Amino acid sequence: MTVSTRQALLTVAVAMLVVLAGCSGGDGGGDAADDTWDEGDSYTYSLNGSDRTISWTVDSLDGSTMTATVAVGGNSTRYRASTSAPFEGFRENLDSPFDALLVAPFAALHNYQDRLIGNHSLSANNTWTVQPPSTDSIAGGPSGERAVTPGELDSLRMDVVGTNTVAGTECTEVVGTPESGTAGEIRLCVNAEWPFPLSVGDGGPTPLFELTEYER
Repeated sequence: MTVSTRQALLTVAVAMLVVLAGCSGGDGGGDAADDTWDEGDSYTYSLNGSDRTISWTVDSLDGSTMTATVAVGGNSTRYRASTSAPFEGFRENLDSPFDALLVAPFAALHNYQDRLIGNHSLSANNTWTVQPPSTDSIAGGPSGERAVTPGELDSLRMDVVGTNTVAGTECTEVVGTPESGTAGEIRLCVNAEWPFPLSVGDGGPTPLFELTEYER
């Protein structure tokens, strides 16, 4: 892994995990139902508008256990997890902090889909609120060090604003706007049946993550 790729993953993925850890849905939604995974499913994303890519491929399913290969450039790791909560305590399922760094972007993507979208309707003009965590602190970063306190986080107003097409697939655009504080907006393009958003951005011209290829 190059220095630039490593830095990009640290900057984008870890920051996203810190912000989203422990967030809960509000106003009539809640967590998404168990994900539907199939052998051979794969998702490849470009990172921050560059030619660097990350990919997730489901290698096998054994009852409620999934084995996937996560690849970042020329680096990869095998990851075993529950199909119903694939990223819960994900660092404990890996052999090294380096492997955790490879998996972290997909843990972040899944958090966006599961905790910001959940079971909320993606019908036009729907709106809901996602509350920040109520715990005393949030663990973040590869070593689990204290990162932020709830007072530093905002509730997010989530608004369905339209549709778009990413990697040839139609998705629903949802914008999360902090209700107070200084954080910027979060812009997602999602499909309710997918485990990950098709794109994630911060309101800038280039998505942080954008799906480029998939099989499902």
